[in-house]
Amino acid sequence: MTRVDLSPYLRIDASGDPSLSVPDAKVTTILDVIAKETEMRFRGEAILTLGLVRFMGTDAQKAMALAKLEELSVSTDQNVATLAKWSKSNKPEKKLVLQLLEPLPK
Repeated sequence: MTRVDLSPYLRIDASGDPSLSVPDAKVTTILDVIAKETEMRFRGEAILTLGLVRFMGTDAQKAMALAKLEELSVSTDQNVATLAKWSKSNKPEKKLVLQLLEPLPK
C-alpha cells in the first residue's frame, strides 16, 4: 500500500545504518489509515509501519507512535491488538530495514 510506504524516507547513514526522516504529515497519514481503514490487510500494514516510526522516527514521532500502539494493544479486535503489541515491542532488525531500500525484483 503506497499510502503508508516509508521507503522514500529511509536512507543509509555514514556508518551504514538505516535512518528514517519522515515528515509528520506522513505519520498523520499512517494514523488516519489505522483509524479509518476497514480492510485488515491495509490497517495491519499501517500498524506494522507505525512500529518502524516507533523506533526510528523523531522523538515526537516515536512518542506519538508508542501512544497509538499502546492504545491499539488493548483493542477488542485480537488481530489489531496482536499486531500493535508486536510492533510496539519489536525493534526492526537492521537487515530487514535495509531490504526496504532494495529495488523490487521485476
